[in-house]
Amino acid sequence: MITATVDIINTTWAPSLGTESDRDRASRQRRQMERRGRMNRRANGPLTRIADFISGHASQIYSVAPSNTLAEAARALDEQDVGLLTICDVRGALIGVFTDADFRRALTDMGPDALEMTLDEFMMPAQWTASPSNTLEYAMTIMSSQDLMHLPVVENGVVIAILDAATVIRAHQDAL
Repeated sequence: MITATVDIINTTWAPSLGTESDRDRASRQRRQMERRGRMNRRANGPLTRIADFISGHASQIYSVAPSNTLAEAARALDEQDVGLLTICDVRGALIGVFTDADFRRALTDMGPDALEMTLDEFMMPAQWTASPSNTLEYAMTIMSSQDLMHLPVVENGVVIAILDAATVIRAHQDAL
């Protein structure tokens, strides 16, 4: 019994010979994780949900039908001073998007004849969207990885907001 006590005392108080006890290693790892957590919170700011963000930023959504012509879409982009139109079916469900870049590309590829063609020939399918429950970091990741300037926020199949890259980046910087 005395030997066991001496062993415990010696193990606890003996100078380190290059090996780290399990308790010291666990304590060091815990401190490192706490430090990383503090650094990540400082670096990333709070994780803002898209729903919280869009509630403070009212945005108008401009939709057109796929049967509209390219000229009508260009007029809508100009009159509303937006860079993206959502293309929705009769129920209001998102089926695609049309941007000012799509307009320029159509004119470059097809010439002036493209103005009389319908949008369903030029629209991009709405494959990249966000949900109100996603975070702004999620939206930034999608937008940067897919080179998107706008990202529709969809709830129950209906567009409820459009995020644009500049606003999302500004909000992220403000959170930092």
